[in-house]
Amino acid sequence: MSILCCQCEQAANGLGCQNAGICGKDAKTGALQNLLLAWCRHIAGPARTMREIGNSCRIIDQFIIDALYSTLTNVNFSANEIAEKILRAYQISQILEYLSKEKNPEYQASLEKELAAQTAETTQEQIDELVEQGAAYSISARQKAYGNTVVGLQELVLCGIKGAAAYTSHLLPLADELREKLSSFILADKEILKSIKSKDRQRKLDQKEKIAQDEAELAEWISKERELLDGFIRQLAFLGEEPTDIEALYEAAMETGRLNLLAMEMLESAHIHLYGKQEPTVVRTSPVQGKCILVSGHDLRDLYALLKQTEGKGVNVYTHGEMLVAHAYPEFKKFKHLAGHYGGAWCQQQKEFDGFPGAILMTSNCIQKPAESYHDYIFTTGPVYWPGIQHIDPDSEGTKDFSPLLKAALDSPGFFRPKSNDRITIGFGADAVIGLFEQLRKAMQSKIFSRFYLIGGCDGPEKEREYFTELAKNVPADGIILTLGCGKYRFNRENFAPLPSGLPRLFDLGQCNDAQGAIRLAIKFMEEFNCRIDQLPISFYLSWFEQKAVAVLLTLLALGIKGIYIGPKAPAFITPEIMEILVARCDLKLISDNPVNDLGIA
Repeated sequence: MSILCCQCEQAANGLGCQNAGICGKDAKTGALQNLLLAWCRHIAGPARTMREIGNSCRIIDQFIIDALYSTLTNVNFSANEIAEKILRAYQISQILEYLSKEKNPEYQASLEKELAAQTAETTQEQIDELVEQGAAYSISARQKAYGNTVVGLQELVLCGIKGAAAYTSHLLPLADELREKLSSFILADKEILKSIKSKDRQRKLDQKEKIAQDEAELAEWISKERELLDGFIRQLAFLGEEPTDIEALYEAAMETGRLNLLAMEMLESAHIHLYGKQEPTVVRTSPVQGKCILVSGHDLRDLYALLKQTEGKGVNVYTHGEMLVAHAYPEFKKFKHLAGHYGGAWCQQQKEFDGFPGAILMTSNCIQKPAESYHDYIFTTGPVYWPGIQHIDPDSEGTKDFSPLLKAALDSPGFFRPKSNDRITIGFGADAVIGLFEQLRKAMQSKIFSRFYLIGGCDGPEKEREYFTELAKNVPADGIILTLGCGKYRFNRENFAPLPSGLPRLFDLGQCNDAQGAIRLAIKFMEEFNCRIDQLPISFYLSWFEQKAVAVLLTLLALGIKGIYIGPKAPAFITPEIMEILVARCDLKLISDNPVNDLGIA
């Protein structure tokens, strides 16, 4: 049996999709994605050598992150676009031959300029040839060569890298924006310093200290970004060597978890710097009258740009899926036409989008095949592509023009009248929860609060995922639920009675990458109560589906968190032998048929 893909939990028969993916990916696109991943591993070797002599190239780094992201589940379904990335990889490999040997800044700049000027367009004949090449890189071929367990561990590392690449893809443009912002602050403060009279010594010292702080922060950002991108190159280069040693592969998986932690930390920090800290916020979940746009995915930067462009244009903007968290950031609250949230998890989109009377924008992964009813009203941007759907690309300055989306919204009927006034409360990011720490401490001391139950991750269409709804409903009355990702839509509209102290019993931390918030909360408890991570009053229940969930799981395991429950089942590449390793070393547990038993309260 030749397996097309086995990277997600939905893989056919628990083994892998063959001629076509359950997600909608066809065999041609699957083969091209396999070839693109092979190219990423191939160019990582000379890219690592290049970095060892002090060279780096942002164009190459960005390409690798984007290429990895495009192979995630439910992201890029365009064979043409994947083929163009493969040709781009070939161009990069040629340039790398020189960059990995030459440390001449002027020479490097000329090569980078040449690389930036090159384009990659494909013919159907080229695509067919690339598809044929891609067939040689199927997981089946590697399983025959190295065995299922070795290849499964290789896939565990690769899937974790791909998940971390998704977070890094959102991070990099924000990091550019943040660096520009810090640089402008420094320049402005230096001008102020020049204007301060020499006799005003204290003011001059204060201004110098402010400049020094901003310069230190800027240097730290640059250093962390380099460390992060170095990590991707290092991990891919390792996989490019076709490692077969079980111990080396296991350690690489843990290193991938640490790499993902850095990506999540930086993404959280960028969001806070640019949009403010999350605040507990009541969000309307029923529509209001008027023309409308729905934004789904994960990319807050795209949502912010859209809100800026549609301000005062007579449309209301709604969030969908993991964009819900936007309502909790102060900078997003300034937009009066950010009207509320519509719908639930990604796997309900075909039904929910069918009932949305406006235009729709997909900003990142989790697209499903668009139905005919909204085919002409849905747009993609960023890494998301679906054949026949209009894609909004940035111009040479990096700006996206959302006017086609706005026109489609104005041409649509919009909502006629509100049907209800439903609301939910969100915005319990790490800083918000840490701000409640003294209340939590007192509640714990008085025995009205005993434990956190983190229930989050990816949602999916399977009936078995009702487990997580029942799990949340059965959390003890003295327990607080922490939730994140789209798994929360299984229970976030349930009415959980607050603790006697008034503290809510459901804290929505935000997107899947806001697992970093749960980690910061855990560290706070460790510091305050002087305990080990395995002594924390936190239980973990993760619903996994695709590669970002794998990355988050590896992060938690790399931190030494044990006893995590996952389900409803493992991805197809996780063999029984791999599960034995994870169970033995990390006390990883598959969920049972009875959530009450898994809560330990039966």
